[in-house]
Amino acid sequence: MDDSAESELWTPHGLTYPEGVQYPPMQAHSTSCFMRMCQLSVIFNKILVSMYDPLQQQTDEIIQSCLDTEGEALRRWWDDLPEFLRIDPHQLPVFSPPSHIVVLK
Repeated sequence: MDDSAESELWTPHGLTYPEGVQYPPMQAHSTSCFMRMCQLSVIFNKILVSMYDPLQQQTDEIIQSCLDTEGEALRRWWDDLPEFLRIDPHQLPVFSPPSHIVVLK
């Protein structure tokens, strides 16, 4: 697996900063972020197929089973998320992390 994008530096593009302000480059963590987003997409797909498939009748039991199973999968996904991909809304960093990490929140 080519994980060279993991350690690349990231800075926002297309922004003009006020005099004396500069965004400090941050490690991109692109590979880790992509892998975690893929895992999240699998969970979302199971939710969509189980609860919103227009070709199947969703009973209360099917919906509840999906909520139980995929709710636990989401909790495990969050618990396994590395600290460098987490954003605590109560302790926001001074500079925003890379945008692809922000969308994981």
